[in-house]
Amino acid sequence: MNRAKLLALVAPRSSTSKLAGFRRGRLVIRVCAPPDKGKANEESRDLIAGFLGIPKSRVSLLSGGASREKTFLIEGVTQEAMDTRLAASFVEIDH
Repeated sequence: MNRAKLLALVAPRSSTSKLAGFRRGRLVIRVCAPPDKGKANEESRDLIAGFLGIPKSRVSLLSGGASREKTFLIEGVTQEAMDTRLAASFVEIDH
């Protein structure tokens, strides 16, 4: 099965939930959910799955459960396909 790793920087308690661009090589994910009992992680998984058009069950958290810097494992997508799609949709942001 195809697999890809996604490096992310999650910003909980944001005013809107969205994938916001790249910062320091990580996809910035803004979520409304608080960093409490995995709520921000779950909302991040929802956003990633929705963007890639795959079931949420194919997105799992590999590392960073209690950190803003996280690594997600995406199943059913090649690294190249995911990277190409992200690069076409998002740019590097400064803040």
